[in-house]
Amino acid sequence: MRDAALKSLAVGFFDGVHLGHQAILKGADAALTFRNHPLTVLAPEKAPRLIMSCEERVAAIRACGVKDVTVVEFTRELAEMPAEEFVDSFLKRKGFRFSTVRCGANWRFGKGGAGDAAFLRLHGFEVEVVPYAEYKGERVSSSRIRAALERGEIEDANAMLGRKFQVSGFRFQGK
Repeated sequence: MRDAALKSLAVGFFDGVHLGHQAILKGADAALTFRNHPLTVLAPEKAPRLIMSCEERVAAIRACGVKDVTVVEFTRELAEMPAEEFVDSFLKRKGFRFSTVRCGANWRFGKGGAGDAAFLRLHGFEVEVVPYAEYKGERVSSSRIRAALERGEIEDANAMLGRKFQVSGFRFQGK
């Protein structure tokens, strides 16, 4: 986050940049995300396959109109960081401070998930908790999209993503 004109920060992992994420990102000047999924550090055996690479995620976040995207490596040290220190390290930057934080209802930060929207409000931030997006009467989530993709329900995944799912990589031609 390098521009003092940036006032609103969206925070989250944003895998898939689905309809719910797009709602959080809408109107944000900047975004903070992680290079790797937190579960790769906290519980590697539970870490999900990701819907998109970090580079694709950053491009999709920018496509939502976000001017500045900061990507942080999620480490054991970050997982152990108290919520207060997370605020000082990432939300208050060298005299600059975001006035508004946009997040999903289930977003937590700091050691043990101690920080949340109420914590940020106590520390002087305006917080916009964005309601969950829904599809077919259920909450849209990256986990739900992954499950739809695994079952081959591409139309449902596309609807929750708000665009067509794409696979990137190399194509090899056989003999």
